[in-house]
Amino acid sequence: MTKQESFKQWLTSQINELLQDQYHFILWLDPWSNWREILQDTSENNFQLWIAEEHELKTRDKIKNTQKGPRVIYLPKSREELTYLKVYEHQAVRVIQSTLVQALADYGVLIPRETQEEIQDQLPTLVKEWLDKPKSHWKELTAGNVRDTIIDNETILEILSNRDPNSLSHEKRSLFTRRIVEELGLPDPIDTDPHTWRTRALASMLYTEATQQNPQDPPPKTKKTIEDPQRERALKLLSRWSKQIDLVPKLQELIKQADETASLRYWAQNQPTLPKPLMSNQAEAIFFQQETQKLNQKPLDQIITHLKQNIQKYREHSEAFWGNPRYVDDPIPWSKLAELSETAIILHHNQDTYKNWKTTKDVVTWYTETGWKIDHAAENLFINYKELPGKLLSFRTTLQKRYTRFLDHTNQTFSELIAAQGIESIDLQYPGEITENYIKTKETTAFLVLDACRYELGQRLTEKINKAEPVKRAQIKTSIAPIPTITELGMAFTLPGAPNTIKPQINDNKWLVSTRDPTNLSIKNSRIEWLRKNYKLKDNAFLKIDDFLSKPQTQKNPRETRIHIRTRTRPPRP
Repeated sequence: MTKQESFKQWLTSQINELLQDQYHFILWLDPWSNWREILQDTSENNFQLWIAEEHELKTRDKIKNTQKGPRVIYLPKSREELTYLKVYEHQAVRVIQSTLVQALADYGVLIPRETQEEIQDQLPTLVKEWLDKPKSHWKELTAGNVRDTIIDNETILEILSNRDPNSLSHEKRSLFTRRIVEELGLPDPIDTDPHTWRTRALASMLYTEATQQNPQDPPPKTKKTIEDPQRERALKLLSRWSKQIDLVPKLQELIKQADETASLRYWAQNQPTLPKPLMSNQAEAIFFQQETQKLNQKPLDQIITHLKQNIQKYREHSEAFWGNPRYVDDPIPWSKLAELSETAIILHHNQDTYKNWKTTKDVVTWYTETGWKIDHAAENLFINYKELPGKLLSFRTTLQKRYTRFLDHTNQTFSELIAAQGIESIDLQYPGEITENYIKTKETTAFLVLDACRYELGQRLTEKINKAEPVKRAQIKTSIAPIPTITELGMAFTLPGAPNTIKPQINDNKWLVSTRDPTNLSIKNSRIEWLRKNYKLKDNAFLKIDDFLSKPQTQKNPRETRIHIRTRTRPPRP
């Protein structure tokens, strides 16, 4: 090999050396699909090349029925994937399955290990571009300036966004064009106004994404459709573009312009079911409009099935580009549609639950297992959103009325059961009775009292705590309070061990709440003194929430601590 020998010349000599005998052949395996065009270019007037991309049976028949001769048989698969041609592994003079990096290393071009993964997508284009360059030209790739030599995805995205391609050097423009056309399947940028080219290129990606995401009913095949293997690379680049924060604002602007060229409107309007999320703003807006139109065309009970079938799709659209506030300032309100749909489904599922209640305990069981979820879901019905499309507003009004009727039915039924069976029939402990058992243990125990923390909020807090833990630690225990714990009397019932001995009285129009100890537990300082006296607590055992959150952590290895969070429900919920 001469010092100035090109990679093409070197590769030709390596192959011809193996094919000196007229019966020799090479099996060239390429699971990465990187070598096809390189071998085609190299084989011209140098050696015979078969591109075996058909079924292996056809290739095997071709080998059997063709006169033997020196040739390279190219297969776009790995050694492990061979089936009918497996027998030829042992007949071939050489089975080659080499990456471009390995081949270049044999050629004498060592690509730094730390940059191999970074440039693997660009390397096939670079090799094709430099195939006839002398070896001295390749030193630019090994001198630590790889980023300055190649056209990486970052550069392509910059040019697709707003950078002038003419700012590239002549050689880099050639590399850029090769990558755009051959690797990504996008329109040729040569002799085209940069803005016009950007619009066409993005329109092609948008159109192809719609084809890829909806194979069961794709848009008609046109020049805008990118075929494999370029399709996968182009859509991967589009996905990266949508997540590159500094380029997202320009992407939003370009998509709205490219939508006119992509022309997906008619296709989007005629989809029988809701497709997967797309990067096309025009298509997403049409999908959303069609879904919200269905909400008010039939009575609620008749569209529940449709909502159940599509609620997960609504969530997917809300997390995708045009529905996600992380990416766009004015997202399509898919998340609101998903929230309202979830509320509608849970209301429908529970609308007649109250008819099955026979005892007050039935109500408590239902609420602590399911009912709190309805209260949580219904919160979305009364939030004052700044902008909500008219059809969603109308749907929300329908749900507000349904929820109000639901509350009337459940509250009335519960009140009637309480009146008939008495409050004692609920058969729940007071908070102080539940916590008394934990006080008797030797573990360090902390009590966090959150007044007005409704039951559904307590459940959500428990879920969040457990989500951050390797095992389930937080749990909810249901208790009863005779009156809300925020009141002077109600607070006394949260004291460990106190409820069964509480004696409430009214003295001079003021509450006097005591136990066997005459201390007035309706007063905060008296409750603190009661706890200090009965459980031998120090002054620093009592903290306000703000003090607790701002207190620095000084104990490096604390013992296991139990934290009890007391919540309450909204009357007349149990």
